[in-house]
This record gives sequence, structure tokens and C-alpha cells, in this order.
Amino acid sequence: MPLNRRDIIQLASLIEERRDALREEIRREVARGRDESYAAVAGTTHDAGDAVLQAVAARSRGCLRETDTVARIGGDEFALILPGADEAQAAAVLGKVVAANAAPVPFEGHAIASGVSIGACSYPRGGSDDEELRGRADLAMYQAKQPGGNRLVFFRPA
Repeated sequence: MPLNRRDIIQLASLIEERRDALREEIRREVARGRDESYAAVAGTTHDAGDAVLQAVAARSRGCLRETDTVARIGGDEFALILPGADEAQAAAVLGKVVAANAAPVPFEGHAIASGVSIGACSYPRGGSDDEELRGRADLAMYQAKQPGGNRLVFFRPA
């Protein structure tokens, strides 16, 4: 179902309402992850994975505008919401995210290779509702991973 102006305003309102709550949730998760990592046996794969996820979250957050949101949505997947950004603005922000996450993550005297592949989709060009937008962003992400990853690909309708 296509989004109309009222739907977009409601979505923007919801994003505004949830932004602060999501940021606090992320802060708690990152803090909880740190606490678990410090308490766990050092050098395990779980600890290294936590260190990478925390670094990606922090690096990504550092690239965003005040109005943007980053949230871990599962596993090693993050969602970035850039309200009001046109495709050029989104490309500039997301390009910074890719660059910021290209550096290795230091962990217990080692450097863990890191990188992100970002699939992006913009409304209304890329889809008419959240399900379609997310699905198309996923398709673009898989394209971004193909030639070695560490890049940004926007979904382009055929």
C-alpha cells in the first residue's frame, strides 16, 4: 500500500518518538556488552565478536547526523534511519560509515579485520512501505557484499 503525506508525517513522528528511546537502548546494550565482555574469559570468539559489534555501533553513530538513528536489528545487522535525507545526503553519511568501519578493531593486542557492506533504499523511489524498503535494502546489501564488500550500494529499480 503506498504511503501518503499523512502516513509520512506519522512515520516521521514515530521516528522522532523512538529515536531517543532507541539511542538509550543502544547505549544500554553497548554498556551491557562491555560488562559481559569484561566478566567473560578473555580471548574467546564471543568477546572478539562483541568488540567488533561495539566498535561498528560506535563508529557508525559517530558518522550520523543528530536526527539519524542506528540500531542493531540482529546478529551483525544494523539499521540506519536517515529521516529527511535525499539520496545524495544519505550517500554522504553512509559513505562515512563505510570509511569509518574499514579500520581494524583492536582487541587484546590484536587487530580484527572489520568492514561493512551497506545496502540502501530511499523512499519513495525504492519502495512504498517499510517492508518493501527493507527488502530492497537487503537486496542492495547483498550486491554490496559481492565484490569483496566494504562498500555502499543503493537499490535501483529496474
